Amino acid sequence: MNYRILLVVSLSLLMSLNLLSQSLSGYTIAELKVQKQKAIENEDYALASKIKKEIEFREAQKNKKATLEEALKKAVREENYEEAAKIKEELDAYNLIQNIDAEIKQAVAEEDFKKAQMLQERKTQLSHTPKSDNTLNKVEPTTKASSLAETKQPTEAKNATAKPNVEQKKKFLALNKRGISLGFNLGSLSFSDPKKVNKVEYTKQIGFFAEINEEHNIKQFHNNFSLNLDMAIGISNLRFKIENPLNEYSLTYLTTAAGIKVKIWGFGVALGYFLDRGLWGTQYQASNDTKYKAFKDDFFKDWNYGVNWKWSYSTKKIAVFFDYKIGIANIEGKDDSGGKEKSRLSALCFGFTYWL
Repeated sequence: MNYRILLVVSLSLLMSLNLLSQSLSGYTIAELKVQKQKAIENEDYALASKIKKEIEFREAQKNKKATLEEALKKAVREENYEEAAKIKEELDAYNLIQNIDAEIKQAVAEEDFKKAQMLQERKTQLSHTPKSDNTLNKVEPTTKASSLAETKQPTEAKNATAKPNVEQKKKFLALNKRGISLGFNLGSLSFSDPKKVNKVEYTKQIGFFAEINEEHNIKQFHNNFSLNLDMAIGISNLRFKIENPLNEYSLTYLTTAAGIKVKIWGFGVALGYFLDRGLWGTQYQASNDTKYKAFKDDFFKDWNYGVNWKWSYSTKKIAVFFDYKIGIANIEGKDDSGGKEKSRLSALCFGFTYWL
């Protein structure tokens, strides 16, 4: 009876050592160092050599996940979404293999060597590494999503791979860039009177604007070819005047704009609309040396809107752009011609954007 017990214990120990020699992935680096020392004490130098190589490989690869995550962030910042998708799949596969390693460790601890061997074979299949006694080959995670889907995975692994796909979709539809824009503009007011009673010509003057811009990626066709949604909100001051008799105008608006932009190699062309709400303004008449409140005294209507063309060139940190806002609203206030007089306010804008 004692011989039978001794035989069972010996066989169990032999299976443990055999599994350890074949699959070392279930152990931490600290545990591997302990196992290496035991192998040396037992004069099993072949196993000690394998463990030594595994430790060296682990230490060389322990920063792999951080490296992949940093590479993913860099690819997103540079709008290289094709590369980002590849890195994301590699990161998902790497995480999946790490989960299997944890299951192997648990199976070994429970002395369920059959399950541990099956998990090791699954890991080998996922990593596209040929099955052999040498488990120290470099594990290269798969870059094909189909191979992951075809492989039977633990429940935890499925959840681990499903969640990043949702996060990637959110990133694709969410904010791409946000920046602060500053620049100057030239206000242009056109006036028409069908009765030909009043003939007025306005002279452009330099104004300014300050905006917060956002860019959202709609569709990425290629690394350097994309369709985007441009949005802006800010303050715009438009100035113009009449030379004779001298009348000077200064109108300040809360300005909003949105448009669809096609961007190729950093160059962008956008078409959209703008909608402005008058905040305050002045009209100075030199003839009586009087300054009026342009909106409050009903010289101009509060709202202005129209079509917005935008040309731009963007880098990683800055962008330069040229806007042409074509006003289509009639902003004429007081009108003695029965509503026949029309004033339309447009603007040429040139500015810089600093991406945050």
